[in-house]
Amino acid sequence: MSAPQRVWLVCSGILIALSIGTSGAQDYELFGSVELRSETAHRKDSEAVADPDDRNTWYTGSELHLAATHRFAFESGEVVLDHEIIAVPTVSGSAGTGSGGVGAGDATEVELSHELYQAYLSLFAGRSFTATLGRRRINWGKAFAFSVTDALHPQSPDSEVEPGFDGAVGTFLLGPNLSFELVGAVQEATSVDGTIDDVRGAAYVSAFITPLDVALSYVFQYQAINRPGLLVSVPVGPLLFAGEAGVEIFNSREDQTELQPLASIGAEYSIYGILSEVTARGEYLYNGLAASNPASGVSGQVVTNDFAGGFERPGEHYLYGQLSYQLVDSWYTSHALLYNASDRSAYIEHRIGLVALPGIDLDVTGIWNSGAADSEFGAVPDDLTIRIAVKGSF
Repeated sequence: MSAPQRVWLVCSGILIALSIGTSGAQDYELFGSVELRSETAHRKDSEAVADPDDRNTWYTGSELHLAATHRFAFESGEVVLDHEIIAVPTVSGSAGTGSGGVGAGDATEVELSHELYQAYLSLFAGRSFTATLGRRRINWGKAFAFSVTDALHPQSPDSEVEPGFDGAVGTFLLGPNLSFELVGAVQEATSVDGTIDDVRGAAYVSAFITPLDVALSYVFQYQAINRPGLLVSVPVGPLLFAGEAGVEIFNSREDQTELQPLASIGAEYSIYGILSEVTARGEYLYNGLAASNPASGVSGQVVTNDFAGGFERPGEHYLYGQLSYQLVDSWYTSHALLYNASDRSAYIEHRIGLVALPGIDLDVTGIWNSGAADSEFGAVPDDLTIRIAVKGSF
């Protein structure tokens, strides 16, 4: 178990103990889901797959996800624990194209893992101030796909997972449409080689000035991050425009001050019917870090261990698009494209789901990518993945 895992295992125990200690004067809420996923994928016939024997082969796998969010509310605060247990059978199989592989192993064996997304204690001091300690997410960002100002929250390889940062937050409500948050994050300082210099500080001011929703942000970490930002969203007729702009002042690769601009601009258009909804989104990202942050995973080039701030994104220009349709209490479908215009690689996802049964969702997702073996999305070993998921919520 790593140092950060030990730290947050202890923190989780403390938070649970606190909630139990206040059980006589609190409300308890529990909600979550049980999801079974089955996945079939094709390994590329490409140098992106390191072992030549694995190229142009199929493999299958399955996972069981038990996710739960616990909330203990008491008079002066709350405790929140958001986590997930994942069970993966050890049996797996692969075979050449066109044949059916049979895996070998003990079918009763599973590998268990635990993911902790949020675990925090919030204390309320009147209506205008809240102090929070633990792992949590704060409401940061206006963009649809690319938050160039958010150098605070860790970034997960799984786009559907949004882990919180580790540390403390002070939230000040300065008015009905004005708030200010001051953050100290320690996820870098709790790494194996971390020091006090790896503490990350952030500030976020958000205001609603009709019709503008605007925010100012700043994130700083010694010799790693120095990034002020501006965030804006505004409705214009049937469209909602949103954008963010930031400047990374410190070039951590060259250990010198250097202005590196980042920006994203996008729009959303929605059509609402009595029983249906259609939404279209598009966004463009300019990543000024690309020149000094060449490629993901390059030895000696990692800026932060939690991959926050976009340092690991190698392209300079990106495009994102999504089109979705939903029929209320029946079914939905969505189609999304993420395109690195710098190396001409793409990640594409198609999804269709059935939500007609109360408390049970059925979801089928197809994922594929294209690009050269040394491109961002072309370097992904699997070029086609089909995932079927059944989820029950409680």
